[in-house]
Amino acid sequence: TQACPGREAAPFAGESRAAGACLGGPVHLNFPFDEPLKPNLQAEGLFETGRRSDVLPDLRAVNLPSYLDPVDARRVLDLLRERRVVVLAGEGSVATLNEANALLAWSDAFGYPVLADPLSGLRSVSDPLIIDNYDTVLATTADDLTPEVVIRFGRFPVSKRATTFMAQADAVNIVVDPYETRDYNSATDLLLRCTPLDFSQSLLAGLRGVERETMLNDRQRQFAYEWVRANDAAAARIDAVDAAEEGFEGAFVRRVVDRAPDGSCLFAANSMSVRALDTFYMKGGKDLTVLCNRGLNGIDGTVSTALGAAQYFAHTTLLTGDLTLLHDLNALALQRELRVQRDAGGAAPSIVIVLLNNNGGGIFDMLPQRSSEAYFERLFLTPQDVDFGAAAQAFGVPYAAAETVAAFDEAYRAALDVPGISLIEVRVPLEGLPERYAPYWS
Repeated sequence: TQACPGREAAPFAGESRAAGACLGGPVHLNFPFDEPLKPNLQAEGLFETGRRSDVLPDLRAVNLPSYLDPVDARRVLDLLRERRVVVLAGEGSVATLNEANALLAWSDAFGYPVLADPLSGLRSVSDPLIIDNYDTVLATTADDLTPEVVIRFGRFPVSKRATTFMAQADAVNIVVDPYETRDYNSATDLLLRCTPLDFSQSLLAGLRGVERETMLNDRQRQFAYEWVRANDAAAARIDAVDAAEEGFEGAFVRRVVDRAPDGSCLFAANSMSVRALDTFYMKGGKDLTVLCNRGLNGIDGTVSTALGAAQYFAHTTLLTGDLTLLHDLNALALQRELRVQRDAGGAAPSIVIVLLNNNGGGIFDMLPQRSSEAYFERLFLTPQDVDFGAAAQAFGVPYAAAETVAAFDEAYRAALDVPGISLIEVRVPLEGLPERYAPYWS
């Protein structure tokens, strides 16, 4: 390899300079292991891999520009025809309402149910084929919902249940992503390096004459109907959260979604925050930009990231738990910078941090390591007993505590009119998380 000007040559023969090249940068290598860590050595085909050459089209190029050319579009259409198809729309599938509507024109034409992750950008649109409650659906039934082709846009969804269900289906997996497969379970059969919008419009353009009827056949219609019917039934269950007993965090999450201003940013912390949002953020006509730091290190710098994103919106709401807020508590010092902007005549945004404080890592109460032994609280739940009102005061951040939904509504409404950072704390129980979520997750 050739070193960049002014840099020493690689110290080891054959060393890759991808990370240190002139146009390069940091490289993170992540090697996740399948669950369980010890494989079932008796499993059939355990060490087999490769493309499904019996059903996949022989596309001329994998590194496509930003669209499918007509020949490749025809080959993909041939693959999809007469098969039950579902779309798994991950983070950033669309960026605007116009993109969402254009993509839905494609799904409507083909009759494809779209399982829309809360970060996909598609839950801002109300359309029967937007399946927003799929995590709840798959907890109760999978009859007649198993696809033969899965089209995944971008990264895997928040819902582990959906990922597991799709992995267990004997389906062809098509990944549409302009960057990478993000394929931790090696399930990708065909990678198309283009955006979901370009992919959908290429397929629409590839239809000929009356061919639309052959794509939207009775078999696909029935498949889509089963998904829509199951989604509607799940929606009725989730709507019941409005009548939940006081103190259930799901009711507050639902309130945030309902009360957040149209056109604002809703930033979710990782762990339980984004999972609660996945459940209680239902599709509708409100234009929200929903963001989250996902990944193994999603807790790092969450408050700072949300404050950075907030510079592009008049209103931003950060939905977070206590450990995530503690991990980046000093980001509240940016309150001073926002005050300087305002005093200089700038338009300081309104940023409301909604803290669902269960005093610990409540998500571990839902994982296999859950235990009644004393070590579980110390090593996994890790309660910190922090006075967040005092912490907010230290940084000059307006603070309010809300114990009821009505009190939260009042505090949230008032905070939306305040430039800079405001903090609303809602205390919820640390233990009993599985039982509280059971009506909506199982």
